[in-house]
Amino acid sequence: MGKRWGDITMKKILGLWMLFYLSTAAAEQSVLEHVQSLYTIQDDCLINVEGNVFEKIPFKSSLHEQLSYKLKDADWADVIYMAYETHIASFLTDVESFERALLKICQQLGTPYGEKALLKALDEEHFVLHRSLKIGVQNFLKAFSIPSLEYSEKKRPLKIAIITTTSTGGNLSVAQAVRGYLDLFPDLYEAVMIDYETFAETFDPIKIATGKYTTDGVFRLMQQYNDVDARLLEQSLMCQEVAKYIPHQTGAALKKKLRELQPDLIISTRNYYPDDFNLLSLNIPFRMLYCDHDLCLFHQEYLGKIDSERVKFWLPSFSPRFFKTFFESMEKRNFKGDWTATIHRIAELTRSSFDEIDKTFEVIGYPVRLEFQKIEDLEQIKNKWDLSTGEKGILIEMGANGVGILEHIFHLLKNEPSDGIPKKYFFICGRNEGLKSKLQLENFLPRHAILGYLSASEKNELMHICSLMLSKPGGATVAELIKVQLPMLIMHIQKFCEEGNKQRLFEAGLAYVYDPDQPLSKQIERILEKSPCVSEEGYLDWQEKLSEKLKVFMRVTIEQKNCEKERIACNLTN
Repeated sequence: MGKRWGDITMKKILGLWMLFYLSTAAAEQSVLEHVQSLYTIQDDCLINVEGNVFEKIPFKSSLHEQLSYKLKDADWADVIYMAYETHIASFLTDVESFERALLKICQQLGTPYGEKALLKALDEEHFVLHRSLKIGVQNFLKAFSIPSLEYSEKKRPLKIAIITTTSTGGNLSVAQAVRGYLDLFPDLYEAVMIDYETFAETFDPIKIATGKYTTDGVFRLMQQYNDVDARLLEQSLMCQEVAKYIPHQTGAALKKKLRELQPDLIISTRNYYPDDFNLLSLNIPFRMLYCDHDLCLFHQEYLGKIDSERVKFWLPSFSPRFFKTFFESMEKRNFKGDWTATIHRIAELTRSSFDEIDKTFEVIGYPVRLEFQKIEDLEQIKNKWDLSTGEKGILIEMGANGVGILEHIFHLLKNEPSDGIPKKYFFICGRNEGLKSKLQLENFLPRHAILGYLSASEKNELMHICSLMLSKPGGATVAELIKVQLPMLIMHIQKFCEEGNKQRLFEAGLAYVYDPDQPLSKQIERILEKSPCVSEEGYLDWQEKLSEKLKVFMRVTIEQKNCEKERIACNLTN
């Protein structure tokens, strides 16, 4: 840790004070300005909120710095960079192209697929690998030992590590759904859920700098103040800047935990970040379970450059919609075609075979928490939530973190006539306790409830007794709405990750879009006057699909174990 600098500056005290007075409507500081006010960078030093000093890390080059930040493991970055300097750097004429390729696949070095991934990335960069450099590349790859897979002779349940984060509601609820289902079969599966925040609390540079927020915690704050789309790139640059002074060791800590756990399979629900792909170097089979209906921008570089036998994307559905942003970034247009045509085009763009891309993606549906079940006695539940006979329940929620537009909706309804169909409004503030307290202090319509974070059972109850939801199309929320057939009036959308979810909700016939030029209360009335929409589409049984995929995985694992036994026996004979 750094040296003691002295008392916390007035600037930091003001930053802490601003936390309690920050609002979306009128704030002298943006969310990120508030976060940055908790530390100071001057004279090649970072001074954190506690007054500790961190000198700028003496990285050997920009590549070394980028490796350290991307891998979140300073020691592993040092190993890779040392091998690069020793075996490759002096032979290069096109340094930039090689380094771009290396950064694309650095998370796979130390795996059996590392060489192929590097060659594909070099080809993508149009890098010509001359004969003199081929030997250097081979020696570079030999510098990384490949972890051997541990196969137990004892029959035991399949051990599955589920990586998630408590900072975002959707990712967490999907992880809880998967673990809840696997826990029903203790003889077959041993599911261990791992919260990324547990490690970030200790090793995340942003947490060390601010004393208050992890990187995901900053994202949560941006959600609460409706600042995600405008500040996402700025947040990334802020994190990279802080990591120049405080090494990011979260990846190293998570890998250490997994080495101790020795799972047979890793499933991550953190589909909005590339960080969990750092776990590929453990040589443990990996699944990225998607909680949204659109391919994350950060994951596009993996297409065609991962081992499709061991690393797979688990998707909610077979829909070309999932790749909309990929085609827009690659070809500046959207691709029109069915699933097969889409896979063919991705294979062409990534210079891969059709089978390789096709095997990368598997559909398991969308895991919904087990508490979401049909309710037989709705009258009892209505009494529990004080919803009177003849009243229509309106559920108003903006994700687990209580996105700030919830307050805007509150004031819109407060200032509009409340005549027409009798209604009771349920405002769900999630983890945003500040917003909950603020709304509870204000006068409103006589029929409303201000609630905090709901359990899955409570949310299921309210979804069943309400007639409409005002919300944003988060992936988990969309899946729950389709499950219970509750329509949504879309009040807000986070464009970087929810456009596909919005389209999915329209496909299910459950979406309406708020018109800011029309009174909100009138729009609610018009929707309530319509006949309830009951979708005819079949609901994909995610539990059945997940079980099917895991059975295939276990069979393949047994085959690999037998092959490894034969290989060892053959070596002993020879």
